[in-house]
Parts: sequence; C-alpha cells; structure tokens
Amino acid sequence: MIDDLKLNNQDITFYFSLVSLLFVNIVFYRIGEHGTDRSSQILLILIFLLFIQISFIKDNNKILTVLSLMTILVTLSASIKAIYYLYFIIPLIVLFKKKLFYELLEKKNFFFFLIIFLSIGLNLITYHLNTGCFLYPAEKTCLFETDWSIPKNEVKKMSIHYEWWAKAGGSPGYAHELKKHEYIKNFVWLENWVERHFFNKVSDTLFGTVFICFIVIIFFCYSSKKKSKISKSVNKLVYFLILFFLIEWFLNHPSMRYGGYVLIGLPLIIFSSSIIIKFNISKKKVFNLTVFFVILSILIFNLRNIVRINKEIDIYGYKPLESPFFYVETVESEIITEDIDLKIYNPLNNTCWASKTPCSYRTNLKISNFLWMKMISKK
Repeated sequence: MIDDLKLNNQDITFYFSLVSLLFVNIVFYRIGEHGTDRSSQILLILIFLLFIQISFIKDNNKILTVLSLMTILVTLSASIKAIYYLYFIIPLIVLFKKKLFYELLEKKNFFFFLIIFLSIGLNLITYHLNTGCFLYPAEKTCLFETDWSIPKNEVKKMSIHYEWWAKAGGSPGYAHELKKHEYIKNFVWLENWVERHFFNKVSDTLFGTVFICFIVIIFFCYSSKKKSKISKSVNKLVYFLILFFLIEWFLNHPSMRYGGYVLIGLPLIIFSSSIIIKFNISKKKVFNLTVFFVILSILIFNLRNIVRINKEIDIYGYKPLESPFFYVETVESEIITEDIDLKIYNPLNNTCWASKTPCSYRTNLKISNFLWMKMISKK
C-alpha cells in the first residue's frame, strides 16, 4: 500500500487494502478473540485481496507466485477452522480461468505442486493425528480406525452440536427446548437465530461496516470529479464467490465466529472501493487521508481496548500493573493419568479453558508412545 502511494497507483486493491485495515482495527479490536476466530478471517480478507490482484496480472509466472501464496493462506486459515477448506475453490477457479492448469502439467512445475502437497497434506495429517478424521467433525473423512480415533458416532454428535450452537440453539445458561437434530432442520432455527444472533452481532457488524465505508467514501470523494474512464474494476466473479460462501455459511454454520464477519464486510468493502476509484483524487489528498485513517484506526483500536480493560478492572478488581494477566477463576484439577513426561488433568466441576493443560473432561484415558510422539487415547 505504501508503494502504491509512492507510485500514485491507487487502484481498487489499494482502497480495498485501506478499508480492510480500518475494518480489522475497528471491528476486530479485541486481541483476546484472535486465537481461532478473527485471525483466520483476516486471512480470508488477504485471500480475496490476492484474488482481486490476480485479475489484473498478465504474467503467468507472477500469477503462479501469487497463487502459491494464496494456497498457503487458505491452508493456514483451514488449519484454524476446517470449514475454510472450502475456500480452495478460489485458487482452483484461478487455475482454470487463467488456463494455467494444463500449462502447469506440461511444464511440470514441481515447486508449485510441492507447495500444494505440503500445505494441504501436512494439514490433513495433523487433523488425522489429533482426531482420527482428516477434516473433523466431518464424519465421512474418518476413514481409518486408530487407537486415538474419536468414534464416528461421537464425531456425528459433535457435528450436530456445532451446527446447533452456530444456529443459536444454545449458549451458557440457555438451550432451546427442541432436540438438537430437530432444531437444525428445515429452518426451524431461523426465528430464534434472528432474535439471538442477528440482533445484535450480525446487525452491529453490518451497520458498523456501512458506517466505516460511508465515512471513507465521503472523505475521499468529496470535492473530487469523476473520471471519464475507469481502467480497472473488480470482476463480478468476486461478488458471486462471496455470495456463494455467504449462502453456505448461512445454511450450515451461521455464526459470526465461523466466517460471518468477513462475508458480511467484504461486499461492502469492495463496493466502497469500486466507488472511490471512479473519482480523480490527487496524490497528496490520497496520501494525507490514508495516513489520517490509519492513525485514526490505531487510536480507535487502542481506546476501545483501554475502555474494555478498565471495565474488566471494575468487574474483577484485579490490578494490571501489578499482575498484567487477565482474570482467571481458580480451578481445582486432578490428574487423570500420567507417565514420566506427561500428565493429563481433569477440572473438578469446572471447564478446561481455565485449568492446567493438557486437560480433558474424560477420565478413561491412557498415554502411550507413538513414533516420537505421545498418543492419548481411551482405555
């Protein structure tokens, strides 16, 4: 983005990057939520940025380089949440749309295929070693029975549970009266989801993103004249893909934690970027406004965190300067099983997140050696 400023090359990818940065700093301000939720969605933003960039690249070698990076990013996001493997559709579309698939085979581009193999293969192996399934909790990917495998009936049960939770079937202190497998079918869940999840999680993100985009458009386009010709614009295929992923998200796992933030924010970010590139904006104005918005987003990010920390100090009464760790309730744990190198803990009447690790709610576990690793399985 800085290079674009220097070269006065502010195309749609420049504004997409800027508005996305504002979106991330303002909407994803809570650092504690970046473990498995927000960070993976930031990767999705980068994937779509690369996809938009590729549409403007003519050199096939450069496309393959960007495509390799895109593949790695998809794999990284999928390593956090398996549902993001669906986004491998994007690099496949690029391969066929740019007519590179057969070219890759003819030239025997082993480096590209090595990246694909390592990125996907190592990820699937890791899933398998953890759960016995190549894509947990997809029951059909649990192909082999091993000592550490989660039984298929439990995998299916957890798959239903995750979908039930994503469709607002339950939360701490609440559970819908219908059974889980009945609740998730035939849009029975829709009314309850609208009440408990759309308001206010989805609506807050939607209106917040609209406000961010509106402010950026006003500042950049005010007093600027429209261009007579627009050289580069986003391909409609990008909108189609976002719509496809959004429908899949809504039907199967409509929780903001499972990609909702980005799928709701991206169309607005792309649309606002498409509006801005229609105007002739001086290099000086672009530079000044970019610096202003970046600094403003950093200030908002820090101020919102300061307010949140002060609120938690009032609630929990801890002193961050004396003990800079967040509040965790003391949890009593017992040792389930152990060997010379490892102990497995079980929380007594509490949850694993605040307990000693590794932690399990099961008590019938055993530890054994598997190659160079420790294998934990049922007795």
